[in-house]
Amino acid sequence: MKIYCILLDTMPFCSEVQEILKITGGTLARQVSGCFTNESLIQMFTGKLTSDLEPNGIGYRLTWNRFGRYQISIWSWMKEFIQFYLRDKGFNFVSRNHKEIVSTVLGFGNYPEFYTDTSVDRLDMADPSLKQLLCNNNEGKKFEQEEFDYIDKIQQPSDKNIFHLISYTHYHSAVHSDIHRQKSKQLAAGNRVLELLKHWDFSEPDALFWIFSDHGSWFNPRVDAYPHPQHFYSWVIVKDNSKNSINLVSKVIDIKDFTSYMKLKFDFIPLPEIFASKKRIYLTEDGRMAIDEEHMTTAIACCFEKWKKDFPQQMNYVIYHKPDNCFIQRKAIFDENSFITKVETLSNVIDDSLVNALIQKFDWISK
Repeated sequence: MKIYCILLDTMPFCSEVQEILKITGGTLARQVSGCFTNESLIQMFTGKLTSDLEPNGIGYRLTWNRFGRYQISIWSWMKEFIQFYLRDKGFNFVSRNHKEIVSTVLGFGNYPEFYTDTSVDRLDMADPSLKQLLCNNNEGKKFEQEEFDYIDKIQQPSDKNIFHLISYTHYHSAVHSDIHRQKSKQLAAGNRVLELLKHWDFSEPDALFWIFSDHGSWFNPRVDAYPHPQHFYSWVIVKDNSKNSINLVSKVIDIKDFTSYMKLKFDFIPLPEIFASKKRIYLTEDGRMAIDEEHMTTAIACCFEKWKKDFPQQMNYVIYHKPDNCFIQRKAIFDENSFITKVETLSNVIDDSLVNALIQKFDWISK
């Protein structure tokens, strides 16, 4: 069997997502994720917040400062990653195009017996200088052909169990572009991503496809100490052509749910009942380097209401920011296609259930 996790780094919920849904023939859901890649991947592959794993969480540069900029991380909780659970089921783990994050920050470079990185010999794809991701020049065409060839290679029939993580960082590079050209660059990013996805065979037998975004753009609006849903409310499309196929129990999931769905699939461990509840409270966190390089300083709790066609039309959320030691509440309104139409900060209103959920979960919140 093959598991394909295809990461579309920084890709917002936009019209191109509907095109991806048509290409894949999968099931679309919105998901609560982190606000940057390292955090979101740790959440997704451990099923836990980084504050569950390290005191005060894992900020963007904790790994650099603790282990060294290009040194492989050594985590005491490494075996929490779902890759080790899948290894015991006979799966090898292969990643592509995020070597620095997967091999170094997450620490899989310490496990060559079951982990392989297949990134081509170039800078990390998230580097903003890689404008060839967005241009139809010789470099851009060369990159695209390399990815087409790689897709053809890994989709060949095989009797091996392989868990693939493939990253496409076109949107990440687009956001890094000149702010006055971001709109045109993001349109180019969408076109290039769609061309890559059209090359995949999403009908491959005995294969699970999990196509997802890890977070939204950190511009428009700019992410700060009090993130907006555009930053942490992302999306996922699931297509499962294998035995015991996965069926999402809600059209809003948590990125951390991935581990539970894997254990349901392979060991029939039931999902928590709350996963299907429209009253579920979702938790995430964030840390801005300008505030604290090493730790999380913002905690978020959100819930949804006014459901229509399986998707909610309102998010209520409370944000706690540690340096300010205060809670604020906002609400976001969505149209029938799940696009945000309005975000409003509520004065003199606070949801005690969301505040209590944060206090119970994050021990770094001042009581």
